[in-house]
Amino acid sequence: MTKDSTDSANNNSGDASANHTPPKATRAPRWMWFLLTASLALNLLIVGVAGGAAWKWRHGGHWGKHGFGGPMAKYVRTLPSERRAEIREVISEHFKNRRGQWKPVHAARDQVAESLKVEPFDRSGFEAAMTALREAEFSARKSMTPALAELAAKLTPEERLAFLKHQSRRHKWWRRRGEKRFGSDKDETGAPKPD
Repeated sequence: MTKDSTDSANNNSGDASANHTPPKATRAPRWMWFLLTASLALNLLIVGVAGGAAWKWRHGGHWGKHGFGGPMAKYVRTLPSERRAEIREVISEHFKNRRGQWKPVHAARDQVAESLKVEPFDRSGFEAAMTALREAEFSARKSMTPALAELAAKLTPEERLAFLKHQSRRHKWWRRRGEKRFGSDKDETGAPKPD
């Protein structure tokens, strides 16, 4: 190669690098950030729902392993393991075929929800749905009375007193929570406020 051709090659390569500007950093469009955020939120929601369902399943669900729940079930969980085993026998005996008793309650709740969607709002239809729901709930709860009585009979006198104490704490907690949200129904002296 001659000196002239080498110089012209160097000049050409120098010109190319002098004219070459690095590409500008581009940001992702807004819609992509929105989509990424929405996807992350949805994934967290799914993980939360799955985790909550696994937790409930692991701990017997809302109504307990045999469809039994409420304050008595929460108290029974505080008993020693051998006592819990005795109580679970009663629960198993009474509640294994009782899940169906709550189906009318669920159907009545669905009917209340449907009555709220009706346009124009049908007040009498809503009131009828609420009455049917109350009756279904009362019937389901009433059918549990013999089983709850047998459970109470299985508890020792000390355990029944402990259950009452357990309930008293729960009621106080709910009362305080209600007072914080809706105000107290008592005056400064602790006497009930007049209506």
